[in-house]
Amino acid sequence: MMPLSAAERSRRYRAKNLEKVRACGREYDRKRGSSERCKAWRDADPGKRLAYNASRLDAHSQQEQKRKAAMRAATPSWAEHDEMAEMYRQAQELELEVDHIVPILSPFVCGLHCLANMRLAGEIENKSKGNRHWPDMFEETCHL
Repeated sequence: MMPLSAAERSRRYRAKNLEKVRACGREYDRKRGSSERCKAWRDADPGKRLAYNASRLDAHSQQEQKRKAAMRAATPSWAEHDEMAEMYRQAQELELEVDHIVPILSPFVCGLHCLANMRLAGEIENKSKGNRHWPDMFEETCHL
């Protein structure tokens, strides 16, 4: 087994101790006065933030189009669309996220957008993978 990197240890600690980490972050911000400074910056020029967000619409739109195109490309013709839609409804109802077990957008592997590659997961668990992990990734060998 490979030793864990510092980033992976940190990620695991954060996932296990989320409330403690958040409390420490709030205390750190309180001591530094971060929230007051941020609020003062926002209030000083409200138009600046709106202008910045408006300037990013094109970039956001392009990113969203790329994501949707990748989903279409990763969806096989035999995909169970009704069952997948039901899973998305359940996720919303249970306040969970639909996790693609093998990531769809990853530089290492391309999973399918189908029911067999989907599961319900909590937000923290789903986002902690970050398109870098899939179930048997350490069992595979790579020949370049």
